[in-house]
Amino acid sequence: MKDIDLDIAKHRTLQAGEVIFLEGQPGDKAYVILRGYADVVVTTDVGKETALTRMGPGELFGELAI
Repeated sequence: MKDIDLDIAKHRTLQAGEVIFLEGQPGDKAYVILRGYADVVVTTDVGKETALTRMGPGELFGELAI
């Protein structure tokens, strides 16, 4: 794996179940998954959480916010 230029990127380790951001929050970052997986989850009108997709190593998300 290549080194990351930490002047423009920060490495962050998350625990299972930790929320990265919530739908509707303003965004100012893009994220790349290096290891593990992240579920994209929405809450329905009746309060039920539903997983839309699972993202894994090499996938990018949040880029539309920047």
